[in-house]
Amino acid sequence: MRILFIHNQYQFKGGEDIALDSQIDLLSQKGHDVKVVRFDNSNIKKNGFPLTDGLNALYNVSSRRSISAEIAAFRPDIIHIHNIFFLASPSVLYAAHKS
Repeated sequence: MRILFIHNQYQFKGGEDIALDSQIDLLSQKGHDVKVVRFDNSNIKKNGFPLTDGLNALYNVSSRRSISAEIAAFRPDIIHIHNIFFLASPSVLYAAHKS
């Protein structure tokens, strides 16, 4: 089975990241073809929270395009969206649904 994970990392590694890595390891060991797309909140500007970052948290066009391309290339059977807050945004939900 082909499984695409979508995960948005926070600036500091936490339990979500560890849980995701464990899921990926287990599924890979069981013979599944697993791909992970990670968005990283450390890419958000460090000097405050600019308006564009706030708007992108609601709907990030760049993230949607990126995920649409990944879905088209990988052709997963399952898309597991682990975390979307900030950079991935709900736009990845729309891209997954559309595919």
